[in-house]
Amino acid sequence: MSILIRGIDKEIYAKFKAKAAEFGLKIGEALTKAMETWINLNNQLTSEEIERKRNIATFRSIIKDLEKTYPHKWGLISQGDLLCIKDTYDEIIAEIRARNLLGTPSYIFQIGRKIKKRTFGFGSRVK
Repeated sequence: MSILIRGIDKEIYAKFKAKAAEFGLKIGEALTKAMETWINLNNQLTSEEIERKRNIATFRSIIKDLEKTYPHKWGLISQGDLLCIKDTYDEIIAEIRARNLLGTPSYIFQIGRKIKKRTFGFGSRVK
């Protein structure tokens, strides 16, 4: 199979090609081994990372319905469940404290607002 890959750093590629030649491997063989290694290293997710992924998956599955029903309100997802909808961010923070979720990966979002980073792990930032 032939694949075109864009955006590879030229210096890294040159070093990679030289290393592959040292081992007598074709670029495709070496790249396949490198990709397998990278996949295996990144399969070792921590429980916190798994929890964040669950929260994001929940968000993605419910956001369309929430946008219709609760525009501009704030939501809190933790432990893979939508825990509450509130009018303000401060009410969400109060809910985190009340539910003793400090230090637990939680997902706070304003419904209808598009932001780049949506995951939060609360620790010292919320008191």
